[in-house]
Amino acid sequence: MAVYNTGSVTVKVGSAKVIGSSGVDFTSDVSAGDLFKLKSESTFYDVASVNNATSITLSARFANSNYNLNATGEVAATIAAGTIVYSGTLDNTPVVQSNVVLLASDIRLVDDGAGNLSGTNAEGTHEGSINYDTGAWTITFAATADIVGAEITGSYVYGNTLNGMPYQIVTDYTPNYTFPELGLNDTNFQHIYTKAVRMIDSALYNVNASSVNASHDVSVLATPSGFVTYSDDGTGWRIRVTNNGTVTATQI
Repeated sequence: MAVYNTGSVTVKVGSAKVIGSSGVDFTSDVSAGDLFKLKSESTFYDVASVNNATSITLSARFANSNYNLNATGEVAATIAAGTIVYSGTLDNTPVVQSNVVLLASDIRLVDDGAGNLSGTNAEGTHEGSINYDTGAWTITFAATADIVGAEITGSYVYGNTLNGMPYQIVTDYTPNYTFPELGLNDTNFQHIYTKAVRMIDSALYNVNASSVNASHDVSVLATPSGFVTYSDDGTGWRIRVTNNGTVTATQI
C-alpha cells in the first residue's frame, strides 16, 4: 500500500472539494475509490472523482464540528403583499447541511440535510431548497397574507477554511479484487477493515465452480469435490461451492 501526500491541501468544512497546493498531481497519482484524510485526523473519505491535477471531490462533505461557524439572524428578504416565492443567497459558504433555519414571523423552515427546506403553520406547508455550496435558497410559501412586512431571516452553520493542511491518500490496494490494506500508521482501522470485509464477502458470493481466476503464482487443480489452490507458501486449500452458493475453504 502506498500513501500519496505531496504538498498540502485546502479543505472547507461542509464542502466535498479538496484543492491541492502547487506541485500536487492528483491526475497521475490518485484514482476514484482511493481513501483521503487529513494527516491530523482519523476520518477517511472515499475519493469520488479526480477533477484535475489539483482538485478532487470526496464522496461526502468534509465535516469537523471544531471548525463550524455560526450565522444568526441574517436578513434574507422582506415579505411583500401578493408574493409567495422568494429567493436569495446566504452570506457565508459552504453551508453545513442539517443546520439551516429560515424564519418568517411564525413560519420556520428547516433543511433536511439533502438541500430541501420545509415548514408548516396555520396557513399550510411551505417548501424550498438550499444549495450548500453556494448558499442560494428559494422558498415558496403556501400563503403570506398574515405576514406581509415580516423579514425572512436565516440562521445557519457554515464551515471554516483549513489551508495548507498535511494529508494522506491511500493510492493502491492488494492486486486481487483490489482489497484495501492496512498500513502501520493507519489510525482508522474500522473503516478500512469494514471495507475490505465487504469486498471479500462480495467476491466470495460471486465465486462459482465454472469461473476461477488463477494468477501466475497460484496453482489450481480441479477435483470432483471442488478445486484445489495453493498459496505462495505451498499450503493447499480445497475450495468448494455448494448448490445454494455457499463457499467453503478447507486446508489440505
